Amino acid sequence: MLLENRCYRDAFELTCHIYRRACNLDLDDYGAGMDSIADDSYTIWLEVIANSDIEEKKFYFELFLNFIDEISYEEECFEHVIMVDFFEDEFIQRKLDFINEKIAETDRIVEDHLIPDDIGSWALFYIRIMEAQEQDWELIAEYCKKYLESSIIKDYYVDSCVKQKNYSEAIRVLEENVDKSAVSAWRATGYTKRLKELYLLTGNTAKYKEQLWKLVLEYGRGDLELYRELKSQYSVNEWKTKREKILSMQQSHHYIGEYFVEEKLYDRLLDYALNQPGLYALERYLDVLKTLYPKEVLQRYRNEVEQSASRTTSRSVYSSLVSILRKMKTIPGGEEAVKEITLHWQLYYSNRRAMMDELGKL
Repeated sequence: MLLENRCYRDAFELTCHIYRRACNLDLDDYGAGMDSIADDSYTIWLEVIANSDIEEKKFYFELFLNFIDEISYEEECFEHVIMVDFFEDEFIQRKLDFINEKIAETDRIVEDHLIPDDIGSWALFYIRIMEAQEQDWELIAEYCKKYLESSIIKDYYVDSCVKQKNYSEAIRVLEENVDKSAVSAWRATGYTKRLKELYLLTGNTAKYKEQLWKLVLEYGRGDLELYRELKSQYSVNEWKTKREKILSMQQSHHYIGEYFVEEKLYDRLLDYALNQPGLYALERYLDVLKTLYPKEVLQRYRNEVEQSASRTTSRSVYSSLVSILRKMKTIPGGEEAVKEITLHWQLYYSNRRAMMDELGKL
């Protein structure tokens, strides 16, 4: 109602009051409740600021700064408003000073626990202001280099270099960081993929293949798209040799079955599925295997259900076994196999009433 009636100052002060009170409440679901309040407050503050003249904006700007000093947590909402709004020249230097203070403060806090992305978030705000002021790229690049340990700034810097077609600099930064011990596997994968694309773009085929191999064997294991991309770089005969290196190095991984399917190595796929514990692998590739190797698949199912039936008296397990029997009936030769199993159970487990009930639903 206050916003509809254009009572912007009242709306601002009421929202700030609610936000401050909420920050001091001890709620069971504090995080979710506070997120909702923060989102609503943020929306209201932006509308108030958008409808304010420069003098009112100065008033709100000072209030936000005071709130940040006053509230020791949940202050991010205030900080974000300051950074994404207040574009006028009157606020630029104050914002830059504020960012420098936050970077220095974060730097002190994390002396023993490096969290460069905390610093990177603030550094990126600083860069956005430099961009808005249309400062030379050389100055922005120099500022970026001070905080390249932050993945946020690293990503921004590499993106900027690529946009400017300065591929050699983008490659240099990525190469220097991809193998650092502090880099997470997720980021190392991202950096390697970017290097791959940049080497392809610049015509460096040898380096492009090198990154592809690194992805397939290490950072992007199990990614079929990368596997196919690597495969496309070789002739049919060359690939038969190359793929063995991949398959031999990754034979213990759960995604090896996907490679067997891709290469139509169905005999290996069968061996893999039959020798995995439980039925997960077999059922994952059932559509492929049941027509090619029905006897082997039925025997694996049979072994599993017979063992399970011999050691359980649970109705829920009986129900699961009947579901497996239904699946077996869809396999060539399955009708006869299921008939033999049910006759055997009816003879040897006739006193298990729950089992007989579930078999009756087959």
